[in-house]
Amino acid sequence: MEDLVPLIFFLVIVGVNVLKFFIEKGGKARKASEQSGESPPKRASRIETFFEELAEQMAPKPTELADWPEGLARPNYAEEMEEFQQEQAEAIKPTPDVVIQEPSLAAIIQMPMRQGSSFQLKGGSKTLRQAMLAHIVFSPPRALDDAYSDTLADYN
Repeated sequence: MEDLVPLIFFLVIVGVNVLKFFIEKGGKARKASEQSGESPPKRASRIETFFEELAEQMAPKPTELADWPEGLARPNYAEEMEEFQQEQAEAIKPTPDVVIQEPSLAAIIQMPMRQGSSFQLKGGSKTLRQAMLAHIVFSPPRALDDAYSDTLADYN
């Protein structure tokens, strides 16, 4: 942003100087034509000829396609796409909803706790923070996931 301000000032100054130049040049040409009484034929400037040549070079030119080989039939892409979509629709079959039962509180209380298990992180809060960031960054986005409500998948 700091470099943008001097560039804008420079461009404004250059623009003003170019306008002054063309105004002065136009004024001298008018004075000369008024004195001679004839209007000189208008010549294209170097810049105008340069841009005209550049426009001719950059103009789109139609490309000629080679003839299709006689031994081969032209593919029908629309028909192939319809067949592909039908195959995809047949391949994707709805799966029945699987209900996962959570263990009851009585079952949890009766579970034996392992003596050596510990849920503390060795690095403390720094490791926990890094793990949370890694989960956020590397987990797939939920925007199109049907499992969550109020996402883009609901509106499609």
